[in-house]
Amino acid sequence: MPALYDGDFAPGTRVLVAEDDMVTRMMLSATLADWGLKVVEAEDGNKAMEILRSADPPQLALVDWNMPLKNGLEVCRALREGMPEPYIYLIILTSMNKAEDVVTGLDSGADDYVMKPYNPGELRVRLKAGDRIIRLQAELIAARETLRDQANRDPMTGLFNRRAIQRKYRDRQEDPTEAGQPISVLLLDIDHFKLINDTHGHDVGDIVIIEVGKRVRDLLGTVGLVSRYGGEEFLVIFP
Repeated sequence: MPALYDGDFAPGTRVLVAEDDMVTRMMLSATLADWGLKVVEAEDGNKAMEILRSADPPQLALVDWNMPLKNGLEVCRALREGMPEPYIYLIILTSMNKAEDVVTGLDSGADDYVMKPYNPGELRVRLKAGDRIIRLQAELIAARETLRDQANRDPMTGLFNRRAIQRKYRDRQEDPTEAGQPISVLLLDIDHFKLINDTHGHDVGDIVIIEVGKRVRDLLGTVGLVSRYGGEEFLVIFP
């Protein structure tokens, strides 16, 4: 956690500078680069949207209010409506400093508001605040995905559990790209498993279950789904 409050931006942090005035854009980009940020530039609102809706967008963005094709407020509104995740921290840049202008800018979906001509120190601390939020969000998403994966996995074998394999089977049946494609469903059971437990103990029985699951998973590779369905049973789905 202390790393979130250090004096520098995280290595590789990228920021979009969307500004139609070339001189202002170049000055901003040079300042941000001096702070260790990787800058991506856009000269109009459409280009800004193209970058922010790409597969791997910058998660910090400085967006000028007045830009051709699509202004900064339109960029903010469109982004908030169409792409909730990953979250992008948006800062509006404008020379308009009335209270109602600030309200309008923030109400459009922007996270912060910086007046032009900007003060470098103020801009830096506002970007740092955005950087902390983005990094905290990334930690929360990672924790959420870890919990989601754990909820879908059998804790002993690491295979899908019964609920997960049933859901994945339904998803596959409802997937239009899979419609009409034959699939195989195989229920496996380890013969004489009680004898293994009674003779060698439950710890050895667990090792057997883990090893059988591993071998089935390795055999199928990426073409099939393997689950521990319960006890010494495995459910397998494959083309």
